[in-house]
This record gives sequence, C-alpha cells and structure tokens, in this order.
Amino acid sequence: MKTIMSSLVLTATITQVLGAPHLIMYGGAWKGPHAEQNVLNAIELGYRAFDTANVYAASYNETAMGVALQRARSAGLHREELFVQTKFSPGIAGNPASECPDGPWDPKTCMFDKTADLATQVRQSAQTSLDHLRVEQLDALILHEARQSWDDLVTIWRTLEALHNEGTTASIGLSHIHDAATFRRLLSIATIKPFFV
Repeated sequence: MKTIMSSLVLTATITQVLGAPHLIMYGGAWKGPHAEQNVLNAIELGYRAFDTANVYAASYNETAMGVALQRARSAGLHREELFVQTKFSPGIAGNPASECPDGPWDPKTCMFDKTADLATQVRQSAQTSLDHLRVEQLDALILHEARQSWDDLVTIWRTLEALHNEGTTASIGLSHIHDAATFRRLLSIATIKPFFV
C-alpha cells in the first residue's frame, strides 16, 4: 500500500463543481510506463477525479489514462462517477520531445497540426483528447501555461468558450497563469469565466 500511495499525487481539491462534491484529484504527470496501472491503483483507492494533458507521453500519458478509465468502466464504474480533466498546451507540437512529424497532420501521431491556426489547434487538441481518454465529453479542459501574447490568449479562450458551449467540455480553466494583471484582464472580457485556476 505504501508503494502505491507514493505513486499518487494530490494536485487539487474540487469543491462542488458540476455536482462533484469534494473530490481529490489524481495527477497523471510523469508516470511513464506505469501510467495505466497507476490510474487503476488510484481508482482502487477511491480516486474518481483525474488530471492529464495532451502532450508527449513521457510527461503525461493521456492514452494510457484513457485505457485505464475504460477498463474501470468495463468493470462497472459509471462514467458519471468520474471527473476527467485535460489540458491544451500551446506550442507543444513543435517541441522535439513530442515527436510530431513534419508534413500533413495525423491525429494518431500528434495532438494537433503544428502549422494550423491557433483556434484550429485548440479544437484538434480537444478532439484528440476525447479520443485518447475514450470519453464523449471532457469534464474540464484547461489552458496549460498561459504565457502567450494577449491576442493569442484571447483566441485560445474564445475557442475554449466555444467548445464549452458546444458540449465538448463541461468546464474550462487556466493552469500556470503567472501575471495577475493579465488574469484580471481576461476575466473582464471572458464570456465564460474559468471554473478552475
């Protein structure tokens, strides 16, 4: 039990969001080849909220989490009992660690088309996350690293708002926003405020 517990990361507490009372979230970062089994261990220990990101598998293995969550559902866990959060990471497809090949975009090998416009990248990333996680809707879609120019931040946020309105994700939020003034400015123009920061 001690070994299993040491592999778990408490990353957040969700309080009364979308009818999910006081859940502790399992963080899916830096689990490598153990990602799938760690998620299954977390479920066995009672975790029902999971955080991941649509980046290269060495840091977050979204696909392995999706396999584990599907296995848990096949064993009787209901989708409504789970809270599944992932992130859009701008620019990640250009990172050599992502191993996204040059040439035409293939969603099987890259989270989004690194040559596409930013709004399209957000949408493509959300769709590949749905595919990786094997769900029809995300519970939360978060902007990972809000360090872009103001115009790019607005483009990303408007696209997240659209995805929320379309039902792709039940909530949207921000991760790693480092400038309070930018955060206040975003709040002033947001049609949908962040559920999570």
